[in-house]
Amino acid sequence: MSKKKQEREYQEVLEPNRLYKNNFFQRIYERDKYLLEVASFLAQKEVRKSQVANVKPILLGNRQNDLSVIVDDVFYCMLEAQSTWNPNMPFRLLNYILTALLKLVEQNELYEDKLVRIKVPKLFTVFTGLCTVAPAEVVGELRLSDAFAVKQEAPDVEAIVHTFHFNMTRKETAAYIEEGTIPVRLRPFSDNSLLWYAMFTNSVDYYYKVVLKDRPEAGGQAVAWLCELFKARGIFVDLFEDKEVINMTVMDFSYEDELKYVARKEGREEGREEGIIVSIKVMADLGVSKPETVIKIAKMFDLPLGSANALVEEFY
Repeated sequence: MSKKKQEREYQEVLEPNRLYKNNFFQRIYERDKYLLEVASFLAQKEVRKSQVANVKPILLGNRQNDLSVIVDDVFYCMLEAQSTWNPNMPFRLLNYILTALLKLVEQNELYEDKLVRIKVPKLFTVFTGLCTVAPAEVVGELRLSDAFAVKQEAPDVEAIVHTFHFNMTRKETAAYIEEGTIPVRLRPFSDNSLLWYAMFTNSVDYYYKVVLKDRPEAGGQAVAWLCELFKARGIFVDLFEDKEVINMTVMDFSYEDELKYVARKEGREEGREEGIIVSIKVMADLGVSKPETVIKIAKMFDLPLGSANALVEEFY
């Protein structure tokens, strides 16, 4: 098998799922410090008051959007974080914002002769992930009208999504990890938590796809090390000083992918057992309690609690 084909198969197996990035994203912006900062950035003004107001549109399978913030009771900012390119963000965010605005008014008000005042919608998407070629522009926009079957010069319905392309090439990501070098095009955003989020998730992707190669069992240690690296560089210090946050971040970013890799690559029971043992030892190193480790191992590997407990007792 050629080296290029091996790398492609490995990347398919270790392609990170969207859930772990969503979890980390939520952990960042559940803290008022970062919420106010991102609200000020999106609204382009100093924000005095912000309130998380996420929604779950039924039309989109009841999926909650990544982050919605009501800013100073004026703007309704919606932000999605995407690890892959998606040209359908205007249509998706239009569904989210309509659901959100309808929650703020009484249905009967829409049929009265008095104008209903609504929050000013502002739609955003930040794109992260490793890329082959660095984006030519960091800031851009997507329009709903781009998807229309026939081009309209002045469309009756429009939705504009402001985009931030924080993707990085492998070379750029390696340079940041090794030397702390931020790509020139991204430096204007170097004090922005959205860029920090992108750099962290890009770094995790780099370790899984480039550094670890066929050693995904080292993923947990790599993620823990990246947490310490970012903290040492003054990024998400308060986040990464919280041991619980580090523990959950490591587990979110590594264990499911390790399991998938071991199960698919080995295809043997010993490969599965190795994955269980590695996971138990990493949890022990991170200070996760035995009872919590038993529950997580049982859930991750679909084991009876008794079997999981026996393994934890042996290898913890």
